[in-house]
Amino acid sequence: MIQLISFEWNLISYAYLKAMDNYFEVDEAISFAGKAKTKNPGSYTINMIVALLKAQKALNYLDQWCKVYNLTKSVREEKY
Repeated sequence: MIQLISFEWNLISYAYLKAMDNYFEVDEAISFAGKAKTKNPGSYTINMIVALLKAQKALNYLDQWCKVYNLTKSVREEKY
């Protein structure tokens, strides 16, 4: 039996692959990930990927490095 993957999982997969293609430019990936999060806001997996993508962007700015930890911490503590 073929089971279709829901739209938000396609979006989050595409967002992750987009970020891995060029991890210095993740704005478009964050946009797609945000759309996936809108479709499934309670998913730990989707929220963690969104946080990781935002953390990747924060690495580009020296004054935002503490965000890297805090973004994923909020997901681990289920405060999303």
